[in-house]
Amino acid sequence: IMLGRHGASDLGAFAIAFAPVVFFMSASMGLMVGTLLSTSHAVGTGQLHICGAVWQRSLPYALVLGGVLAALCQFAEPFFHLTGQPEHLAVHGGAVMRILGLHLPATALMTACIFFLEGLRQPLWGTLALILGNIIHFTINLILIEGRFGFPAMGAEGAAWAMVVERWTIAVVLITLIWWHPDRHALGIR
Repeated sequence: IMLGRHGASDLGAFAIAFAPVVFFMSASMGLMVGTLLSTSHAVGTGQLHICGAVWQRSLPYALVLGGVLAALCQFAEPFFHLTGQPEHLAVHGGAVMRILGLHLPATALMTACIFFLEGLRQPLWGTLALILGNIIHFTINLILIEGRFGFPAMGAEGAAWAMVVERWTIAVVLITLIWWHPDRHALGIR
């Protein structure tokens, strides 16, 4: 809605870039579901002390997974050329996808944390973090897409940077919340 007002070219570039990124996001979420399963199994069997180990193992896995997917995004422009996209769309969409790729490690980290909290039967923290992220995303979109408060109008690239900032903020907030969890000792978080 916000980017469409900026122009059809930016909307097309964002759409073509976001399509493969959504696939990468979905794949990473599916590959992180073991965090939810292992955490809920530990809770269900009364082995709360191993929950922290599950979370600790999931974070490096999330970073590596997200990093590999982010690296794949850096080859977006040649991929778009191979799939027969028009030159302007391949170049602009490739630039947007390179930016969007930077949020994939944060998305995997965020997913690991949300699944961990859901496994603990505490989904509210993840929900509140996502609401905060949406507010941040909306605000940064307002500033970067059209260019406000001294920032240049960035269009699709601005929308991509808004997503990157949003996801890294959510990841840091959730990791911090879990690190300082009230039951951190019983759960073996540290």
